[in-house]
Amino acid sequence: MTINHQPDSSLDLPECETHQASQTLAENVELNQVQLDAITTMLKALADSNRLQLLLLLQQCDSPLCVSEIATQTGDKITTVSNRLKQLHDAGLVNKRRDGQHILYTLQDAHVEALLSNLIAHASHV
Repeated sequence: MTINHQPDSSLDLPECETHQASQTLAENVELNQVQLDAITTMLKALADSNRLQLLLLLQQCDSPLCVSEIATQTGDKITTVSNRLKQLHDAGLVNKRRDGQHILYTLQDAHVEALLSNLIAHASHV
C-alpha cells in the first residue's frame, strides 16, 4: 500500500522557528566519512548501559581510576571492566596512561563530560 501525500498549496502554515534554526545548522555542518565513522563508533560505545555506567563513574571521580578500583566499585570482574574500558578507549571516550603496573583511566576531554551531562539532562526530561 502506497500513500501519496501531496501538500495542500492553499494552506500557508508558518514554519517552526526551531525547525528553521536546525535547517540552517544542518546546512552549515559538513562531516567527512572519517568523522561520521568516529561518531558512529562513539554512539555504539555509549549504547551499552554497562559502558555508560563506567563513563559516569569516571565523570564523578576527581582522580584517574585503575581497572581494579573500577571493578571493586561496580562489582564486575576485572577482565570484564578491562574489555569495556578498551571499547571506550577505542571509541575515543576515555584516556589511559600507565602508572607503574597500573593503567589509569579518565574521560577523554571536556567534550565527553559535556556529552554525558547533556545525556543526563535530556533523560530527566523524557
